Amino acid sequence: MVLACWAFLSLGATTLSSAAPLVLPRSHVEHEDASFYVFKDDIVLFPISYSIPKERVLPAVPNKTAFAINDSTRSFQYKNYQFGPLQEDEYHENLQKHRFGDTRRKGGFDCLRHYELLANGCVPILRELELLPKSILTTLPRDLLKQAKEIFSLPWEGTQDGPGGCPTADAGAYDSLASKLLDFTTAKLTTEATARYILE
Repeated sequence: MVLACWAFLSLGATTLSSAAPLVLPRSHVEHEDASFYVFKDDIVLFPISYSIPKERVLPAVPNKTAFAINDSTRSFQYKNYQFGPLQEDEYHENLQKHRFGDTRRKGGFDCLRHYELLANGCVPILRELELLPKSILTTLPRDLLKQAKEIFSLPWEGTQDGPGGCPTADAGAYDSLASKLLDFTTAKLTTEATARYILE
């Protein structure tokens, strides 16, 4: 998936005359400031990831009535999925009810599920987060997602029939993290943000 995105960007460099070059000589790129992957000594390709329409991003974290949602097992062949192709709104509304949402590698590390959870104010628990290569999922807030896994791993109470509570966590830790993730999604992970990144 990421290779396909890089190929698109390489093509875009020759077709978007008003944009900054997307494929540059290595000597033209500030190493500390750029997000890139080097295939050859003098070629730098800038990666992109999935993104989500801004209309799908909530303005604020919604009230939670459930703890965590898991729509799949470790087996890719089996899914406990309850929504049909014409039930997109119901699917998003269900995500909004939950504090946390399970997400993981499927056909590849990048997956729209990550962004759907973030856009709906549901904190993603990304399996294998620690194993992600630096060259992919470059737009996700990895530090915040690491905090999410730490908070999720704490001893929560009352999660069987409600959103639960965590007496050992700092007061407001979950709410603060959820808000930061939603703000980041609004600023960096929408389709408009991706378009700006490409054009600038």
